[in-house]
Amino acid sequence: MSKHAINLINSMQMEQGSMPTEQGPTLASVEGNESMTDWTKGKLTLCKDIGFEIKEDMIRLIYVSGLVSGKHSKRPMIDCGATIDYISPEYTDELGVIRRDMPFSAPVQLADDQTVFMSQYAIIDMVIDGVMTTLGAFVFGTRRAFDVLLGVGWLKRTKAMQDWS
Repeated sequence: MSKHAINLINSMQMEQGSMPTEQGPTLASVEGNESMTDWTKGKLTLCKDIGFEIKEDMIRLIYVSGLVSGKHSKRPMIDCGATIDYISPEYTDELGVIRRDMPFSAPVQLADDQTVFMSQYAIIDMVIDGVMTTLGAFVFGTRRAFDVLLGVGWLKRTKAMQDWS
């Protein structure tokens, strides 16, 4: 990622705020958390930065429900492999959230090693599992695989705790 992209992400994070509780959201099994709506199997993933270890029989992508800019959503997705947060353009339109143009296009490498250029972001308020955050997310995606994709930064800011029992 370029120096300009890193500076932009840092400035977006300065616009963000959070009010985490002593312990952030708990990522739990489907039986243990009714807010989880869907699971997809993933490869062995280790998120050393936040202490999350997900084994092969566990999940890499997790859909949760919550409030996004005051509206209920069952499609925020948590991906511990994502280094930045995203919001789909369709969802910004649905919410009426303003898309902000960036001063330059930021190159971002996707999971499939494809490089795409992001040119817009949006600021949204989210409440998941009782934890409120304000999030700067890149506007990205043509498919509606997710409303909002939450990456490692969100997991760190909210102090999310792993609980696979």
